[in-house]
Amino acid sequence: MKSKIEIGRILYPKKVKQTAVGEFAIFTAHITEHLEGEEPIKHESFDTITLKGIVPKIKEGDTFVAIYDNAETNKFGTSYELVTLIKEFDKNNKEQVKDFLELVCGVNIAKELMKHEDAIGMLERKETEKLLEIKGIGKKRLEHIYENMAQMKDYSLAYSTLGKYGLTKKTISKICQVYGGSECAIEVCETNPYDLICKVAGISFKTADEIALKCGLDKDSKERIESAIYYVLEENGKKGRTYLFTNQFLEVINNIVGVDQSTLFTILNQMIRDKKILLLNDNKELALPYYFDLEKQIAQQLRRIASAKTNIKVPSNWIEIVKDIEDKQGWKHTEEQLRGIETVLNNNVTIITGKAGTGKSTVTNAMCRILDDYTIKMTCLGAKASQRIAEVTGRDASTIHKLLGLFDDSDDRGSTIFADIVILDEASMVDGRLFLLLLKSIQDGTKLIILGDDGQLQSIGDCSVFSDLLTSKTDLLPIVNLTKIHRQAQASAIITKSIDVRNQIPLYHKNFRGYTKLGELQDLELFIEDEKDKLLEIVVGEFFKNLKEVGNVFEVQIISAMKNRGVLCTNNINRTIQQLYNPNAKYNNRREYTTNSDVLILEGDKVINRKNNYNVETIEGLPTEIFNGNIGEVITIEEDVIIVDFNGVLVKIEGSDRNYLDLAYAVTVHSAQGSQWERVICTFDTSMWMLLNVEILYTAMTRALKRCAVIAQDRAIKRCIKTIEQRTKQTYLNRFLQFI
Repeated sequence: MKSKIEIGRILYPKKVKQTAVGEFAIFTAHITEHLEGEEPIKHESFDTITLKGIVPKIKEGDTFVAIYDNAETNKFGTSYELVTLIKEFDKNNKEQVKDFLELVCGVNIAKELMKHEDAIGMLERKETEKLLEIKGIGKKRLEHIYENMAQMKDYSLAYSTLGKYGLTKKTISKICQVYGGSECAIEVCETNPYDLICKVAGISFKTADEIALKCGLDKDSKERIESAIYYVLEENGKKGRTYLFTNQFLEVINNIVGVDQSTLFTILNQMIRDKKILLLNDNKELALPYYFDLEKQIAQQLRRIASAKTNIKVPSNWIEIVKDIEDKQGWKHTEEQLRGIETVLNNNVTIITGKAGTGKSTVTNAMCRILDDYTIKMTCLGAKASQRIAEVTGRDASTIHKLLGLFDDSDDRGSTIFADIVILDEASMVDGRLFLLLLKSIQDGTKLIILGDDGQLQSIGDCSVFSDLLTSKTDLLPIVNLTKIHRQAQASAIITKSIDVRNQIPLYHKNFRGYTKLGELQDLELFIEDEKDKLLEIVVGEFFKNLKEVGNVFEVQIISAMKNRGVLCTNNINRTIQQLYNPNAKYNNRREYTTNSDVLILEGDKVINRKNNYNVETIEGLPTEIFNGNIGEVITIEEDVIIVDFNGVLVKIEGSDRNYLDLAYAVTVHSAQGSQWERVICTFDTSMWMLLNVEILYTAMTRALKRCAVIAQDRAIKRCIKTIEQRTKQTYLNRFLQFI
């Protein structure tokens, strides 16, 4: 629903006449004009409606356009959930109108439109004939302008005001959505832009700092320097360095803030006294309390689970059960795998690591067979990975978020896991916060098995949990390191050559160019060329060749290192494949949607969801959730909703959530980690230079189940082979684990 309103009484916070920006409030409102949707239910005595939600600075008598929904009725009457309050900009203010038109139409067309007294009105009324007479506006251009206008009208004041700070339309939209409208967004940006860093995805300290300095904030201000200190420590925490040596920190912070040392030390020492940051280990280390406490709690929870009295009784004939498994599968377990099975059976917490093909799943499956009478829950980070686990083990598996019943990404209370055994797969992908939530949800007496491959990419997020577990050196956390490739895997070049890559052994002799097949199964193909454009042709050709052989676009996956740079980035490959596989001219009158990242999505496209979304519905109206990395097919595109088939479940993606969809014919290695497909095409060129390393190539190759094609420049592959990701580990978890 949408109405023009006048603010009445502020009911919450109590005893205030005016709210603070970004504050939660409950207030009454007089409707001066109802604009869209069904008529709201008014208070029978006061002729007002009650609204609740995040607000800008409001006071009695202020006027806004309110967008609201989800009526809730209780003993106090009916209230509505506020989506946003919009303060429309002054159409008589030429500067505001000019700034807005430049964002909608571009500088040159805006200049022409400004010659007309009611340019905004002409666009709102869609006076097409008049507008087509204006220099620079054609039919296609006008359609684009109308689309921009429709997307931007509710945040028009923010676009016209914040655009001058160099913020993009996409970023301004994000800020408005987070803070509940234009007024609040403008207030935050102009009074405390550093608040944006932790609340709006994609806003760095540099961006916030540029806004602050343009707004006249003092370079030596406490707000600026404190924000910079937090930013440095938080960013390093996300990269696995949960503390910094004092000299490290000072070098980084000085490069960022560029202020007098005495000013910096004054503010830094005050933050230490206020315990906003920690100074540890004889004043040699600086850390945020959040990371210190997080790692301490992880160690404590692991100790609790590892030392608890177990509820599980291992069958005395478990060796006979293993022999029966071997007879049925037709091959024997290696000595490493047998020791691994025994370790899992005899300990509450076991860590199993190993390269591809060494049998991590084999050990797990055997353990599940031996303890078949007990309840087993299997989980991992990604939805695709959980599907794969379920296929391999024949048991149900779910994402960690679903297992814990998390309602959003900020939720810090997972529900208790009622299970005798919990198996966490792809543990290298899990960050510290989520790992702690999982541990807290596990009951005393439950057996925990942690599986992972330390040769893959590390988690994007705080701490270096899996890496620290592997170096913990404590009897309470035994580690099973599988090194021997089992016989069945030795025939696969995908397995053997990926391990060569991990060991930095070249895939081919140095002068090789062209095409070859490798392995007993001939399941690894190499296309080594120097010309990037030629490589793109090969990628496209291989995609369609494999698609014809497999017959399922969801079992053929292109993987690249980068999203938006170079000929072989995923964005360029996706556009190219879309034009050939699902061209716009394939169907007549087919609807389409363009995201705020300018990604064109058509009915029939293969898409990936880029956001954990816990509040979506199926087409039947049943609540469900979709996660970052879920891949599906677009079924229909309607006015404000896109219907996507995610593995047989038809989900409605509505409103701004549509902007988190992206084409998925090609995905990045980071997006692909944890998933596997029947056919995989890996492609790399020198445009991705800084991202190329052993972990990238190894992870990409091991996403393939039956066939892998590596299509790349020679220099790019050589760069991968010789470069190991150097992630400096500076964590307290490693220390805590040694003393649990």
